[in-house]
Amino acid sequence: MADDLPDALADNLAALLVQAKEFQQASRAPSTRRGYSGDFRQFRSWCEMHDCSALPATVETVMAYFTAKVRKGWKVATIIRTRSAIAKAHDLAELPSPTRSAAVAELVAGIKRTIGSEPKRKLALATVDLRAMIESLPTRGALRAKRDKAILLLGFAGALRRSEICGLTVDDLIWSEKGLVLRIRGAKGDRENAGQRVAVPRGRSGDVCPVAAVREWLAAASIDKGPVFRPLVFDDEVENGPLAPQMVGALVKKAGKAIGLDPKALGGHSLRRGMATEAARRQVPLVRLRQHLRHKSVAATMPYIEDEEAFANNPAADLL
Repeated sequence: MADDLPDALADNLAALLVQAKEFQQASRAPSTRRGYSGDFRQFRSWCEMHDCSALPATVETVMAYFTAKVRKGWKVATIIRTRSAIAKAHDLAELPSPTRSAAVAELVAGIKRTIGSEPKRKLALATVDLRAMIESLPTRGALRAKRDKAILLLGFAGALRRSEICGLTVDDLIWSEKGLVLRIRGAKGDRENAGQRVAVPRGRSGDVCPVAAVREWLAAASIDKGPVFRPLVFDDEVENGPLAPQMVGALVKKAGKAIGLDPKALGGHSLRRGMATEAARRQVPLVRLRQHLRHKSVAATMPYIEDEEAFANNPAADLL
């Protein structure tokens, strides 16, 4: 069709189609797109090894792939995410996806019943553990210690996800007398990219105040624009780009191990779960906690606090 148009119109149409593709890609969060891309690359590599087509894939190929991966120890959540990635790749190629077949649906249901579908949750960090982790930070790299302290305190107090911590820029920080308001862009539940705001109050103690910790890090690293949290070279040289989300998880694991916690049970999400658990323990109203976690429903908040809530007014209490 473009061949029949004048050159100017054809160029304009091509530019519009490029932007349309960009809008199409923006329909999902960057972290979701990266996850889908990685999942499909794994699937394609497996198909190449077994001399079968990944795009389009057959129902039999998908079923064999999922079965092979379950034997390797994959969890149900990984299977479901990969099924979505394969479906998205077929949709973008305008091909029917084998993942929507009844046979694949029955396979996934059978996997759920066989190995269970309960997600493995990261350990929720208690406030006392968080304080101990901060005290254990190595002092030989003063700049790194300031950065890591700010990440731990802000991630906990703001109930932030790894990607939200690393996605913050200086322009996203709104300072006030009462504390710090964070402008969160591209959050997991923010499908319209309207932006979300999280209020982080000042800490009662200066040594564990998230607001003061962020200020100290920015001043020490001479950061006045761009990403808030960045990689360091040799503990004292600040890079320009943002810190990778997986580095937040690595930090939590390392700091947790230093105080005797099991690093395998820890991750970046331990900060968010820890804040929710501590708030529930102190009987913060559920509606306020839901708002702070930026969940659209109470049902989404309950898995964060259900273990703590199970002890409230427990019918077995005081029986033994």
